[in-house]
Amino acid sequence: MFGIIIIVVICIMILIIILIIICMVLLSNIEGFSAKMNNQEKERAVDTILQNGSMFYLPYDEVKNNFSWIDPVMYEKIRNLLFSHNFNKASLEKIF
Repeated sequence: MFGIIIIVVICIMILIIILIIICMVLLSNIEGFSAKMNNQEKERAVDTILQNGSMFYLPYDEVKNNFSWIDPVMYEKIRNLLFSHNFNKASLEKIF
């Protein structure tokens, strides 16, 4: 009887581990879950920001409506570059 209980507990633990692995794989495929951009995406983002620099004088909510990939930290870093007159491609690339 005790052996059956141990086997059932081990099977349940194996199923839980399998479910955790499946969840991790699924979550890693969700866009935005991984914060890393590839080089082409970074270049496109920097070019977009450079072309629309005046947008960053607006409040975060308005910028977020136009650029859904901008988070509050990135927004503040871009604004700091803009206000410190260091708003250029090289500086923006360091943010990403």
